[in-house]
Amino acid sequence: MAKWMKPFISLSMALAMVSIFLIVILQSTLFKSYFESNTFQEKLSNYKTSLAYFELDSMTKEQAIKDINITNEQIENYRTENGTLSDQILSIRDEYVARIQEAEDMEATSLSDKLKKERDAKIKEVTRIFEDRNYVKEKLIQQQKKEITLYYEKRDKYRELLKKQYPYFSYDLENVDTGETFKNATEEKNPLFKIAFRSTEYGAFYDIKSLEDLSYVSGFEDLQETNGFMMTDIPVYTGQIFINQDATGVAELLKEKDKYEIVQYAFYIFFGISGLFFIIACILLIKKRHMYRVYQAPAEIQMLAAIAFFFIAMGLSIEIANNANNYLNYQGYTSIFEMLVMCILIGLVIWVLMDVTIKLVLSVFYACADKKKLWETSATKWVIHIFKNGLLKSPIFIKVTLYLIIIFLAGFGFMVMISNLYSEFIVLFYVFLYILFVVPTTIYFYKQIADLNKVITTTERIVERGSDEKIELTRYSDFKELAELINQMQVGVETSQQQQYKSERLKTELITNVSHDLRTPLTSIITYTELLKKENLSTEERLQYIDVVDKKSQRLKTLIDDLFEVSKMSSGNIELHKQDVDLAQLVQQAIGEHETDIEQSGLRFQVQIPDHAVTTHIDGQRYWRVIDNLVGNAIKYSMDGTRVFVTLEDNEKQTVLTVKNISKYEISEDVEELYERFKRADASRHTEGSGLGLAIAQSIVDLHEGRMEITIDGDLFKVTVTQPKNV
Repeated sequence: MAKWMKPFISLSMALAMVSIFLIVILQSTLFKSYFESNTFQEKLSNYKTSLAYFELDSMTKEQAIKDINITNEQIENYRTENGTLSDQILSIRDEYVARIQEAEDMEATSLSDKLKKERDAKIKEVTRIFEDRNYVKEKLIQQQKKEITLYYEKRDKYRELLKKQYPYFSYDLENVDTGETFKNATEEKNPLFKIAFRSTEYGAFYDIKSLEDLSYVSGFEDLQETNGFMMTDIPVYTGQIFINQDATGVAELLKEKDKYEIVQYAFYIFFGISGLFFIIACILLIKKRHMYRVYQAPAEIQMLAAIAFFFIAMGLSIEIANNANNYLNYQGYTSIFEMLVMCILIGLVIWVLMDVTIKLVLSVFYACADKKKLWETSATKWVIHIFKNGLLKSPIFIKVTLYLIIIFLAGFGFMVMISNLYSEFIVLFYVFLYILFVVPTTIYFYKQIADLNKVITTTERIVERGSDEKIELTRYSDFKELAELINQMQVGVETSQQQQYKSERLKTELITNVSHDLRTPLTSIITYTELLKKENLSTEERLQYIDVVDKKSQRLKTLIDDLFEVSKMSSGNIELHKQDVDLAQLVQQAIGEHETDIEQSGLRFQVQIPDHAVTTHIDGQRYWRVIDNLVGNAIKYSMDGTRVFVTLEDNEKQTVLTVKNISKYEISEDVEELYERFKRADASRHTEGSGLGLAIAQSIVDLHEGRMEITIDGDLFKVTVTQPKNV
């Protein structure tokens, strides 16, 4: 009796698993009629899309060309596409100056003359574009005529494809705005399929696809957009789309429908049989569960194997469901036999996997009844015992010897396995022993070798380059004690090396960043000064150049002032004038001075300040600089439309000022970078900041014996300034 019960139970479970995934994946297909299926709805959607774009557009090519209207804005955009006239002339000259000079250096007179003629011709063309409005207008008209011609050529082509691809569809539609009707059939005759559109709000084409989703359309959508014939311009249509039973191509459609329904009925029968078998299998499992035996292998190994087999069976079931879905919805039903053969073959594999899984799961279930025996025979206890009482407490010599013995036995076992490849038991037994012994011991010894190599290489770097790095090893490492001794030797050297490195780094960064940030406004000042020397400048241009020079000069002054201030603070050469200051009033003053900037930025400031005075012994002028910098940074670097939170907490011995905002720029996770001089959240340096603000703020807080912390969580930027009240 048990001989057929076990295979029947595993078969029933396999069928149930396949059925579940078939129902989940095919639910949108199995329980709908053919005309509601994805297959037919895809045809209908493609037809409606093609109909809207290629058939119902009544504007003729001649009318489209006649309606061409070139606006002043288009002419101006065409002219200034590459800049102003002077910019374009200057660009053309710059393009040819090197080439002409090279030709002259080579004494290639003819080439030099040719390049000059090309340059002069381009300058003449650009000049004419800016001077002759009619010339530009005619160029734009000719350009649009070409695009319109190409548009109508493609539309006619796709219109014919539409008729050939969907010959069985008919339509009877009415333009809601004009009352004009469109139809391609004389009348509706006992329709096989019919869909009506009665809503004057949406109409027949509110849910159509984009042209780029039609497989046989290429490049048409771009032409349509260029010429202003986008889908939003097509009126609302009501009426109906239908398929007459005597329409061309209906026979093939009916064959497809019959095949679809046959497959549906086959699945219904399959689900019914699977459900019945599953119920019988569950009853047998409950009544005859003791016919399964307990295996002697460790419970962990059995459970891992059962989970692995179960997930493999699940993956194969999903594969069957996906293939069935592809045949139903995308590939038609011409290969039903092929699909069935594939499903049967995969199903046999699932059957075997489920049989093994059920046996292993029940074996572990029965073994769990005796928990003491379960632990005594478990692989976990075995491995823990080996590592705790064997490898981890043995001298290195014994460990190495044991590892060499294990490797020798593994090699010998590999040769035995190779000579018995047809014996599944020997292969699986070797794999089991290899995973249980060779893998963990190999990982352990390679880890010890890596630790030893780390100690050696780090020590070499310490000796050769004076490196201050620490040797970090796990507590299980045999070289942990040696690493700690070397680290202790580093304690005395580390402080001096850090100070030297910091000094050199700051000096290098100062030179690099100063040269970069100062050179940018200085270059602009020099450039516009040279331009001001020209005699043929108009008054307007001269004023513009002077304004640029003034702004860049102010920018240069700000950079230099900030640089000197942060240098004085870093050296400690600054005197604080401390007095009792109301920090709440100082925060309100800083926010009030930025009120105009806040309104223009579109940010929403959420300010929480105590109603009473928050008295702190500080240098008010210096500390105002800290608050002003934090508020200014929030305005400058916050994402548009977000909120900025400014909170002041008054505790017994200290005050805590917090500013939180969402950054518009990607922020480095390295918080220390943001304290460095000339570092900005805007790494591209498009903003007007000097990059010294946080460095100055940090120095001021340090001088007050306070603490400033930056926290970054994704795009959330948070600054917390903690200030003792009486320092």
